[in-house]
Amino acid sequence: ADTLIATDPGTFAVGGADLVSSSTPKPWFDGVTIYIHSVDAEIRSQEERVRLTEATWQRDVAARHTEVDQAASAADLAERTFRRERDLVGSGASTAQFLDDARARRDQAQSALARAKEMLARATAEETAIAVARQTLAAMHERRKFLLAQTAELEVAHSKYDVRAPGVATTVQTQYIWP
Repeated sequence: ADTLIATDPGTFAVGGADLVSSSTPKPWFDGVTIYIHSVDAEIRSQEERVRLTEATWQRDVAARHTEVDQAASAADLAERTFRRERDLVGSGASTAQFLDDARARRDQAQSALARAKEMLARATAEETAIAVARQTLAAMHERRKFLLAQTAELEVAHSKYDVRAPGVATTVQTQYIWP
């Protein structure tokens, strides 16, 4: 209903529908909604990071295991070759030069095995990064739940401040104070 002005300028008749407004814009709600959408985007991004990190980590650990196996096999062969060469030098059937070459190959193979084991240990330690990423994702989900709870609380608080009036015209009196 339109606002009616009575004959007395200090009295206004206001319809009940004019006293309640539940369709007013809620800028605070729009801001919270935008923030929730941004948190949802962060969650999707973090889920993808966790998925990719897990997939690449598993492949990396498998590759490192293979490298350790190869290096162990090469180190074993180099060790056996060195022993044979040492025995041959002891019997006079080989030279010191061949023994030195076999020793160098053995040492290189042992070094490669140690390096491969270290790389495997480093790749295995990356599991901690995955655990941190999962915890971050869980924290993001909790933050989203909290935001939704806050939004519901703000909705309840907002509904308490709606002015409710009967559906009949109500007279509101005002008094002007003139200097």
